[in-house]
Amino acid sequence: MELLLLGTAAAEGWPAPYCLCAACEEARKRGGANLRARSGALIDDDLKIDHNADTVLQMQRSGRNLARVRTILFTHQHSDHIVPGELAWAATPFTNTPPAEPIAVYGNAEVVAMLQAAFPEPAKKNLDLRLLTPLEPVTTPTGDEVLPLPADHAPGALLLRITRNGKTLFYGHDSGLYPDATLAALGDGPPLDIALFDTTYGGSPSSNRGHMGLDGVVQMADELRRRGAVTDTTRLIATHFRITAACCTRNWCAPSCPMALRSPSMEWSSVSDRLFARLPRVSLGIHPTPLHPLPRLREHLGGDKKTPRLLIKRDDLNGVALGGNKLRKLEWLLGDAREQNCDTLVTAGAAQSNHCRLTAAVAAMHGLSAHLCLRGPEPERRTGNLILDDWLGATLHFAAPGENVSALMETVADDLRAAGRKPYIIPIGGSNAVGAVGYAAAAGELAAQCPDATHIVVATGSGGTQAGLEIGVRLRNTSAHLLGVGVAEPDTVSWNVDVARLADAVAERLGVDIRLAPDEIECPMDWMGQHYAAPTPECAVALELLARREGIFVDPVYSGKALAALIDWVRQGRFAPTDTVVFWHTGGVPALFAEGH
Repeated sequence: MELLLLGTAAAEGWPAPYCLCAACEEARKRGGANLRARSGALIDDDLKIDHNADTVLQMQRSGRNLARVRTILFTHQHSDHIVPGELAWAATPFTNTPPAEPIAVYGNAEVVAMLQAAFPEPAKKNLDLRLLTPLEPVTTPTGDEVLPLPADHAPGALLLRITRNGKTLFYGHDSGLYPDATLAALGDGPPLDIALFDTTYGGSPSSNRGHMGLDGVVQMADELRRRGAVTDTTRLIATHFRITAACCTRNWCAPSCPMALRSPSMEWSSVSDRLFARLPRVSLGIHPTPLHPLPRLREHLGGDKKTPRLLIKRDDLNGVALGGNKLRKLEWLLGDAREQNCDTLVTAGAAQSNHCRLTAAVAAMHGLSAHLCLRGPEPERRTGNLILDDWLGATLHFAAPGENVSALMETVADDLRAAGRKPYIIPIGGSNAVGAVGYAAAAGELAAQCPDATHIVVATGSGGTQAGLEIGVRLRNTSAHLLGVGVAEPDTVSWNVDVARLADAVAERLGVDIRLAPDEIECPMDWMGQHYAAPTPECAVALELLARREGIFVDPVYSGKALAALIDWVRQGRFAPTDTVVFWHTGGVPALFAEGH
């Protein structure tokens, strides 16, 4: 199921046409995804939810059309959800390709009456009007099971539970706190894959009648979790925003706003992009991860007259085993392993490998065994990630002096096969075309949170994160320029060559015609130190500076060295004060408690 949110604003849109407040003025200035249309959605191009006066522009801006739509579901009769005349364009002479069958149009009694008044002979407009009654399920011409549910909003207003091909969506706005009948019906039904919540009032105190704020969203999500409708794999989306929400009048809803961190704009981008939807994936952790501003670090480095706007993308806060960037890769690697019916994950890395720790965690979460091949020798005392690997139940194999850990993986896998197991080998760092797809997808997440990013700075240790992002930013047509910071030796002559090669493999797996030359990749190694994981004075200074200015820790192996590079670039004047630079935190904090670090 592909869900395209065509609009995420309340009735007045954002910016509101008659408003000159700071929030609306900033939205006009930034443009792009900050221009929020009124709510509406499209599922797999053939089912539409609501149809308002923004529809024509929504289709133009999203690059989509409504030629395949066979079903339209209306939630209620307010003008930001239904403008009857907008349905006239489905018939001649307004289209040269009218639908072969009438479009099934569903709504409550008020909606049906409005449409009958506008179209006394609906069949002539290729419309088939049908009544929705609360708690009475219907099957649409597209084969969807739709259960209309009572809303706390206008008379007869409905919420929608839609099940298609085994996936279930709850379209949960406009409404205040959900009526008991709605909660009971959702609890009795299948677990939800996607749930949309009304967030009209944002962070402001509200009665949670008619609409909700974030307090109501949390309350309803918790209640649905208690009833089994929301699970750990449910994608929760806050939407339907209003400019008068208190948090928005205090602080524009951009990455600096707590509301935006929890509910980034989803306009013009799908929850499950078609390119990615066809590949096997297992959802892990909490995404999107937060995007935090770094105002005190910016002030320390010269203030807004000299220093670019600085933001930090917190992949250390994804909710699994102390976080880290490898989780995004493991979503796709685990999906591939599950598709092959594998029962054991085998991977390799340094003794303090963050990737190995997260692989062990993912295996534990899904009832698989984990075998970790680590560069030896085995230490006398286990610290940092090694302690966590043990707690996660992984089997550790330490390489003998001079032994290649990748070769050791093959030996371990052969032994497992001989014992009747079915191992799945994951390369160091999860950095192959399968895993790096995770960061091609992550680029879309960042584009929704910060469409005006001009630069992305990230540590490059096995190449997969930067390679995926290189493809992702090009897929999204963003202007962000990737700046990798090499923190380990490349496999070949340079990271430029290795990242370009892996990026091409990612593009090929996604089926897109993007090819990168090494000179299009930027990944200097000036901040690595004498070797991988070697302490550097610049890293120590950067780590302490971020901790004391922003209360955020980075590790001394990956993100700490990338942060040192970012600070040097700022001081060298590489960025303009008008730039927006995103520093991608890749996790690795357990290394702070490891022997030698």
